[in-house]
Amino acid sequence: MIPRFQLHRPTSLDEAVELLGELDEVACYAGGTELVQVMKMGFAQARHLVDLKRIDQLDGITDEEDGTMRIGATVTHRTIGDSQVIRRRLPALCALEHQIANIRIRNVGTIGGNLCFAEPHSDPATLLLACDASVGLAGGEGRRTLSLDDFLLDAFTTAREETEIMTHVSVPPMAAGARIAYHRLALTERPTVSVACRLDHTPEGTVEDARIVIGSVGPRPIACAAPAQLRGLDSAAVAQVADEMSHACASEVEPLDELELSPAYRQNLVAVMVRRALGEAIGAAT
Repeated sequence: MIPRFQLHRPTSLDEAVELLGELDEVACYAGGTELVQVMKMGFAQARHLVDLKRIDQLDGITDEEDGTMRIGATVTHRTIGDSQVIRRRLPALCALEHQIANIRIRNVGTIGGNLCFAEPHSDPATLLLACDASVGLAGGEGRRTLSLDDFLLDAFTTAREETEIMTHVSVPPMAAGARIAYHRLALTERPTVSVACRLDHTPEGTVEDARIVIGSVGPRPIACAAPAQLRGLDSAAVAQVADEMSHACASEVEPLDELELSPAYRQNLVAVMVRRALGEAIGAAT
């Protein structure tokens, strides 16, 4: 049973920000898929809810002049999965969004809500971190931009102030030689292990930069340090060290001790998923 609350439906970003600054015990939402659940279970309370769905400034997917892809905070998972703009620029994100939870969640759940809730098993957070994404925030003190790495602090904890609203997610343009692979293993609707691998290649075919991000294992996704060793290698050389690299990345994570799997078993799964993602990224580059 959800406690009684007053619903507010602003139609502009300024109006919504003003409400957050004026009201006590207030929470904002768009899809509400996470918020409603925690309120039902008594883990969160709010006397006022601010519905953001009517604010056009928070919606839409656009290509900016500098090549940056901008995704509004209230864009749903299904819209992202079906977007031709995103399919052209970042097809791995489209594929990922079609795997999230179930059709009901994908229809109403939003990218902003997903990232602001900071659930450790978030699919988008893992991939977007590998893509150097950032988020826009608007509040009473003005607007600011944070890298996703700086925004996600811990399990269910972000750098968003209570009076701030996430406005959008920005994904910078990828290098011409960038190849991205995302692999996940899900025993339930939530991923048990997720891995995003990004290899940026030079025109000559060697690795210019490498990122491997592990999610759904610890309290927040982490970018591993080990992939720096892949710089300067060609695809054949990367394939030769793939097994070593997978174990090096697995050793960097500290899995949560959850009921279904032991931390040691989850580390083994990380190594398997890193090998798969790395293999796909190598194959895409050849």
